[in-house]
Amino acid sequence: MKPLRQRNIPKPPAAHETHESIRQQTHQFLQQGGVVTEVPSGFSGIPHMQSARQKDNNH
Repeated sequence: MKPLRQRNIPKPPAAHETHESIRQQTHQFLQQGGVVTEVPSGFSGIPHMQSARQKDNNH
């Protein structure tokens, strides 16, 4: 008989990033010519899509 569910897949190990390791990675990225672009607060990069109700009110 076939089992009803598969065995649990083990979780990946927890990340061990620290403030210092992120700072070092950022410094290395910038030293290699990487550029950081500041995105305005609240901007997701996804074009704004109006709901049907908003479209009807704009007529």
